[in-house]
Amino acid sequence: MKLIRDIVLICSIVIGTYNLGAAQAGQLDQTFGTGGAVVTNFPTNNQYDMAKAIAFQKDGKIVVAGYGGANVGITRYNSDGTLDTTFGTAGFIIASFSTSFYNTATAVGIQSDGKIVVAGRGDNGADYDFGIMRFDSLGVLDSTFGTFGKTLTNFGFQYYDKAYAIAIQNNGKIILGGESNNGIDTSFALARYINGNLDPSFGVNGLVTTDFNGHSDYVNSIAIQSDGKIIAAGVSLNGANGDFALARYDTTGALDNTFGINGKMTTDFINDNEGAQSVAIKPNGKIVLTGYNRNNNYYDFQTAQYNSNGTLDSSFGSNGGVMTDVLGTDQGYSTLIQEDGKILVCGTGGNGTNYNSIVIRYNENGSLDSSFGTSGIVTTSFGIGTNAQGNAMTIQSDGKIVVAGYREIGSNYDYVVFRYNCCAAYFDIHPDIIPHNWIVVDHSVGTPPLSYLWNWGDSTTSTGATPNHIYNTPDYYNICLSITDSNNCASTFCDSSTYLFRSQESNTMITISVVPFTTVSIPATDYLQNNFIVFPNPAQSRFTISSGITNINSVGIYNSFGGMVSNEKINANVFVVNANNLQQGVYLIRCVTEKGIVNKRVVIVGKE
Repeated sequence: MKLIRDIVLICSIVIGTYNLGAAQAGQLDQTFGTGGAVVTNFPTNNQYDMAKAIAFQKDGKIVVAGYGGANVGITRYNSDGTLDTTFGTAGFIIASFSTSFYNTATAVGIQSDGKIVVAGRGDNGADYDFGIMRFDSLGVLDSTFGTFGKTLTNFGFQYYDKAYAIAIQNNGKIILGGESNNGIDTSFALARYINGNLDPSFGVNGLVTTDFNGHSDYVNSIAIQSDGKIIAAGVSLNGANGDFALARYDTTGALDNTFGINGKMTTDFINDNEGAQSVAIKPNGKIVLTGYNRNNNYYDFQTAQYNSNGTLDSSFGSNGGVMTDVLGTDQGYSTLIQEDGKILVCGTGGNGTNYNSIVIRYNENGSLDSSFGTSGIVTTSFGIGTNAQGNAMTIQSDGKIVVAGYREIGSNYDYVVFRYNCCAAYFDIHPDIIPHNWIVVDHSVGTPPLSYLWNWGDSTTSTGATPNHIYNTPDYYNICLSITDSNNCASTFCDSSTYLFRSQESNTMITISVVPFTTVSIPATDYLQNNFIVFPNPAQSRFTISSGITNINSVGIYNSFGGMVSNEKINANVFVVNANNLQQGVYLIRCVTEKGIVNKRVVIVGKE
């Protein structure tokens, strides 16, 4: 498989220096910690403190989990990077999944009620088991979870089982992913819990294992699709080296045979060893994996994009993959999707002297985003003789990027958290109740206040967050938004769905009204939007609209000119639409529910 290989010369950001000139996304946030970084040593004076996971709370606080010596180490920071002394003991928790010696945390998640779930491996005295524990919002172990707040899970073999990933479903069930060893090799391993107890409706008594090629396989990351299906990504050994591996499961833990080959997919990128470390799902259902690829004895960042059926997306990079060489020996550990669809990857890179933390941003097509850092890449170093590594990443509600990992000086390892300024212009478009009126919902993020420049595609522009615009001449128009935040971070987003702005009536004016996402009930929240599915899509003679959380009150169908085709009153969570009277094209489906309004698009490709 041919790959795009990006080789970039990078200027490192060294903690303590800062350019006060015009800012690009990716500069260290000087309001966080010291020069944009926080270094934390646990009070037990452990030499080996390494952050492996990070989660962002709704109140802006940051939870970090990992190794605190031979125990689980958890800490929480305020939004400015200071320790939250209301959490645990003066901001720290030292915990264990078991009474035996060696326990580590590799994943953390925040429930909708604010409780904190930490997962990893626990020593049972003979080998390792999946370990999971839950804390309340103050860092107190939740005695209502599992057995006094903890659960150890063995997959039935007298060999090790290790959890590396966590995902919390919308219904509160918790899925862990990792590896289970049967004495010969390891397999993809998933476990699902209800309040700390294995869920008997998942797999076999709550457990699922999957073998790919008769050799060792393991899960490094999990993501949940909008329809509830589970994507697990990691590594599959083929007898000689490793490949990218991913599998998709339905909500019961059964492999989804519509995905890849019998629910599984492996990718060999020609070089001698590859592995996926992280997975993220785009709003359009495409799946992004990032990890490593060894090329001529050196490792590079490897990112790939797959279609929703598990095939490589040929529109991304070169035949679906992008390999990026930053400092010579590089690996990616975490990936996220921004509001505007751009892809963030964090990891580490070595230049022969020391290792640096690295953040990369790609455009949606896999090219490096030149508006981020230096040619799309930011490296952060503590200087010669000191190593830094980014293991996990999250995006704050204001668009800032937070990376957690470790700093190493000699034989001493400490938690390190970096925060980078970032912004993203983004909006989506929905039909209004009034015919030929459209609502543009602004989702842009950045450090306030934001300045706005709207380009309406008809040689006119507007400023401000909530302008209105009238198109006097029906035609195809492309809206673009450019923002600049208070850190001088700039971002531009253009809508590609230009068909929304043409009217069938030659003399009808079309009104566009911009509203902020935080103050409008249109569209629904992401939670509601993600629990609506339209299938099949593309469709032929019929398609189904299904809601997982609320009944649908009415369904409106709009054609590509903005005209209403039909509007039906219903009271059900599943509705089948007869598409025999619809011409080929793209339609917008508007579902009105008690919890909000949901908009979906469906493509009609022809009759059966």
